[in-house]
Amino acid sequence: MNRIVKFRVWHKREKRMEYLPIFSPFVGITCYERKSDMEIMQFTGLLDRFGREIWEGDICETGLQTDLGIVKHQGVMMFNKKQAQFGLDVFTKLESIKEHIEQTEAPEIIGNIYEGLYSGENSELLK
Repeated sequence: MNRIVKFRVWHKREKRMEYLPIFSPFVGITCYERKSDMEIMQFTGLLDRFGREIWEGDICETGLQTDLGIVKHQGVMMFNKKQAQFGLDVFTKLESIKEHIEQTEAPEIIGNIYEGLYSGENSELLK
């Protein structure tokens, strides 16, 4: 199984995103000095329903099956260290019924935690 390992960096002072070259052991390692004014995020290896790459820090929307039917939820793509996998940290309080929820729609990227939502609306999601 081949997995593409890519990174992007959010430059806090400049308020801009930079996509770094693909890491490949056959091409060589590109070193990047990490500074306190930058946040490094990894490509998850996942694509949204439109074929766009999902990165750590992306805000995604998906439909979840609950006892009430399909409910739309937004969340941030994060790495879960305990489970050693990427997952969506949903903004609603679903901890008590997490075992009974299954994803029914592929996620759609609607923004990221640094640049906000692509539509420019619902900024309350980031608070």
